[in-house]
Amino acid sequence: MKLVGWLAMAMLVGCGTTLPPPGLISARAAFAHASASRAAQLQPTQVYEAKQALDAAEAKFKDEGVTPDTKDLAYVAERKAQYAEAMTDVTLFRQAYEQADKDMRALTGKQLENYQQKLAEQQADLEHQKQLTEAEKTNAAQARADAEKEHAARLEAERRMKQAIEDLAKIAAIKEEQRGMVITLTGNVLFASGRWELLPGAQIKLNEVGEALKAQKDRDITVEGHTDNQGTVQTNLDLGQKRADSVRAYLVSRGVDAGRITATGIGQARPITDNSTAENRANNRRVEIIIAPAKEAR
Repeated sequence: MKLVGWLAMAMLVGCGTTLPPPGLISARAAFAHASASRAAQLQPTQVYEAKQALDAAEAKFKDEGVTPDTKDLAYVAERKAQYAEAMTDVTLFRQAYEQADKDMRALTGKQLENYQQKLAEQQADLEHQKQLTEAEKTNAAQARADAEKEHAARLEAERRMKQAIEDLAKIAAIKEEQRGMVITLTGNVLFASGRWELLPGAQIKLNEVGEALKAQKDRDITVEGHTDNQGTVQTNLDLGQKRADSVRAYLVSRGVDAGRITATGIGQARPITDNSTAENRANNRRVEIIIAPAKEAR
């Protein structure tokens, strides 16, 4: 199976039963509050923009489920709704200020002095509200920039992973199973007969494997050592474990996270063909590297 198809299968999660992310729930509540407040009359443009942003988040959730893009769009929608209410507060403060200024002109003496003090307080509140509004604008702009940066990084990671898998397919057998992507390397190219130390040529192949595995940051990895049926069951089990350990150690030295990779000796227990011929036995002597499905897709 080509990488694109494999990635698509890994990402397909049934959105019909997926609960919306907390950010989308918050965005819905923020828009509902804004549309029911004075913002609907005083800041209709901002409320409409919040509605468009929420619709975009809802559409993304409906089409793709809980993805980083869904969360990003929900975040922007919530901030737009909050911004509409903040601008409404600014408008109300400005109206109060203008009314206070009008009333002040009709007063004299002590009343004028008291009203001037009240007006100064209202003006200070208005300036404070403006500062809060500017902060909301800055936060919303930063959120958009962060979302765009994260999206670009995600696309680049997917491109690197696709290239790594394509390079790997040139030197190893790759297939999809229920347990994940299985990379099979013939034991003859990795080890000398009966040995578990990696051959020099094996390291070149494992370098390609390491690059592919480093691109799979959200997946657990299992290295399995398989043998033919020559020798005792216990001897083959021990040999399979030592070979799996050797491959794991080398991959860790190439930058694969040690916490994600496990080595297991299988020995002769799971042949892929009978051991009646030398060719069949060679096929059974192998190392399998299993890349588990992404955790959110399990």
